[in-house]
Amino acid sequence: MARIIGFFASLLFMSLVIDEGLDRFRHSDPILFKFIPWLVLALAGYILAWFKPTLGGMLALFAGVLMFSFHLGRLDWFTAIVYGLPFIIVGVLFIVSEPVYKERSQDSMP
Repeated sequence: MARIIGFFASLLFMSLVIDEGLDRFRHSDPILFKFIPWLVLALAGYILAWFKPTLGGMLALFAGVLMFSFHLGRLDWFTAIVYGLPFIIVGVLFIVSEPVYKERSQDSMP
């Protein structure tokens, strides 16, 4: 479940950044330059979580909280929820799913 939600969240936000970000990038929007590192951190956490669920989940959770806080600091509740909450949920799901991941990997060993 965490992998599916994380995949769609990553795909959605990358398409939004590419679509909206290119125009803002041309105009040197300072908000975009401050936001992209948090998005890259969240995507790195998602990718890492495929191999190390707890570590990647904590990274995605941390990045989601940073994105949420960043937009909340701009008093933009809607954007804070839209950008931060999916990665917070994905991070929590990966952390919670660690025992299942370990159990499946032990069952597959001969």
